[in-house]
Amino acid sequence: MASQLMQVYKLIQKEFKLEFRKRVSLASVLLFLVSSTYICYKVFININGLAWISLFWIILLFASINLIQRTFNQNYVRRKWIYYTFYEPTLVYVSKFLYNLFFLLIIATLLLFLMNMFFENFIRLPRLFMSGLLLGTIGITGVMTFVSSIVMHAENNGVLMSILAMPLTLPVILLAVKVHAVSFSLIQDTAVASDLWLLGGIDLLIFGLGIMLFPNMWKA
Repeated sequence: MASQLMQVYKLIQKEFKLEFRKRVSLASVLLFLVSSTYICYKVFININGLAWISLFWIILLFASINLIQRTFNQNYVRRKWIYYTFYEPTLVYVSKFLYNLFFLLIIATLLLFLMNMFFENFIRLPRLFMSGLLLGTIGITGVMTFVSSIVMHAENNGVLMSILAMPLTLPVILLAVKVHAVSFSLIQDTAVASDLWLLGGIDLLIFGLGIMLFPNMWKA
């Protein structure tokens, strides 16, 4: 177990080195966040709580596509047999998932800061809001990482990823939107705890499918 954790750590460390060697992709996502939020501010100026939640998840969804679509890009495919020789496929997948989750959580936090800076802060139940944000971000990361591994050998993998990932993220986003609506006191829902458990179950299902199916896709 300790050796496997060390391998995951080394893989994540390698991902960070490759990322900061070429910072263009991460910088483009940050630019997308700032520009999208600012454009929404100039267009709407004042928005209600439901519009706030909708804009937040729409921007975060497209930012996640831009961020995670490069997870299994052509550079990875060229290095695949090196990974195949030294690491187990499940460890490679776990390291990619954790790496993507780390950056998507940072992006979600930055987006939350920008939304609160440009618009009114509607959050009434911060703990519930953060729970929904964490579980929703985990679910989006799981879907995007899994779909990226499916389309890694395709020529237009960015387009295919958008087509496949959008429908799969709908259950996660709809549940997260409902949780956030409760945290904004827009609706009263006594079953919000069940929604959180359901959202967590979907996250586990997505992650489990990735763990089970990735070894077969990796060897293709």
